[in-house]
Amino acid sequence: MFLINSEKFAEFDCVNIRNKAQGIELQIIHGFGAIINKYMVNNSPFSFIQGYSSGQELNKTNPFFSRSAKLFPFVNRLNNGHYQYQNNDYQLPANFPWSDQHAVHGLVYNQPFSLIEHQATNEFAMLKFCFQSDKLHSGFPFSVKLEVEYKIQLDGQLTCSTSITNTGTTTFPFADGAHPYFNLGQALKHCLIEMPSCQKLENTDGLPNGQLQVFEQFIKPTSLADINFNDCYQFPEGSQTDPSINLYLSRQDKQAKLHYWQNNIEFNGYRFLQLYTPSEEETIAIEPMTSPADAFNNKIGLQELAPQKSVTLVWGCQASYLTSQ
Repeated sequence: MFLINSEKFAEFDCVNIRNKAQGIELQIIHGFGAIINKYMVNNSPFSFIQGYSSGQELNKTNPFFSRSAKLFPFVNRLNNGHYQYQNNDYQLPANFPWSDQHAVHGLVYNQPFSLIEHQATNEFAMLKFCFQSDKLHSGFPFSVKLEVEYKIQLDGQLTCSTSITNTGTTTFPFADGAHPYFNLGQALKHCLIEMPSCQKLENTDGLPNGQLQVFEQFIKPTSLADINFNDCYQFPEGSQTDPSINLYLSRQDKQAKLHYWQNNIEFNGYRFLQLYTPSEEETIAIEPMTSPADAFNNKIGLQELAPQKSVTLVWGCQASYLTSQ
C-alpha cells in the first residue's frame, strides 16, 4: 500500500510517498518549485534523481544546479534576458550568479506550489500541484496556471505531467521543460548510455545558431567514461505507434539501470533534450524541453498558447535496482 505524508524540508513544505513493501520512496518539495528531491526503488541505497540533503544545501547550491527545476516560461538561457513578442519589447533580469547577462531557467523554479489533489492505492500514488499567477514578471506579463502531476506505480515507474493553461486574454509564447539530475549510485565512467539517432544543435557563444548535425554516437550502449555533456538534441516528431523518445542509462555491473522517456507525439511535445554532466558530482542531467535555449529569440521550437487554452506535456522514467546477493 502506498502512503502519502505531508512533511517539512527545512522551511519548505514537502510531500513524501512511500511503499515499504516495494522499497519505494518519492519526495516532492512543493514549497520550492515542486521539485523531485528523492526517487528510490527496491530499497536502493541512493536516489535515482539527485536531490538536496538539507535546506542549507538547497539554498546554497540551487543557483548552480537547479536540480529538478520546473523550467517555464523559457528553458535554459534567454540571451541578455531580452526578447520581442507581438511588436513589444520585454526584459528579464540575469537571475543567477553565474549567468552573466542572461536570464536562466525560467520564472517558477523556486516558486511555492500548492498541493491540490492526492491519491494513494495499492497500485499507485499520485500528487498534483498548482501554481497560478496573473503576471509572472513585468518581462512576462501574462496570466498562467501550471499544474504538475507526479504518479508513481507499484513497479517504480514515475510519470511527470505538466498542464499549462492560459488564464488571460492574450496569447503568450512559451517553452517548457524540467531539469532532473540522474544518479546510478556509481561513477559515470562505470555507466553506459543509449539514445536514438537525432540531430545535435550547434552553438555560438553557448546559444543555438540554427545549424544541426546528425548525431548517432549512442545508438548502441556506450560507456560514459571521458564523456562530458552540455549539449542539446532535436528529435523527429513522434507518431501514434511510437510517441516517445527513449534513453537508457545502466551500470556496467547491471545492478542499477534507468529507462527515461519523454512524450513527443503532440505538435508542442518535448522534441528537444538537453544533456549535462557537472564536474562537481557523478550525475547526468536529462532535460526534456519543448525548445532549446533562447527560443524567444531564435524561434526554434517556440510555442504559443491562446487565451483559455491548455496543453499537457509528459516525461517519465523507470528505475530498477538489484539488491546484492
